Amino acid sequence: MNCIIIDDEFPAIEELSYFINNYSSIIILEKFDDSIKALQFVQNNSVDIIFLDINMPKLDGMTFSRVINTLKSKPLIVFISAYKSMHLKPSRFLPLIIF
Repeated sequence: MNCIIIDDEFPAIEELSYFINNYSSIIILEKFDDSIKALQFVQNNSVDIIFLDINMPKLDGMTFSRVINTLKSKPLIVFISAYKSMHLKPSRFLPLIIF
């Protein structure tokens, strides 16, 4: 399986990358701090999992996930957030994993 990481905070990207690289067999294809560039990547590449920050400038995580849901190939989306108060209720149109 492969993934991309989308977060506007570099330390969060590095920490998640460390865990993925050291504790899983998932391959990180790319890391993004810009959700628009990440969307273009997903539209042109095969991605199995997207680790996605909810609070992103330009295109927030929820809007990004709705766009991804319109694609033929729908990667699994794992929402991530630095905010402990951030809490999502499962949506009827998105498979969610909440940490």
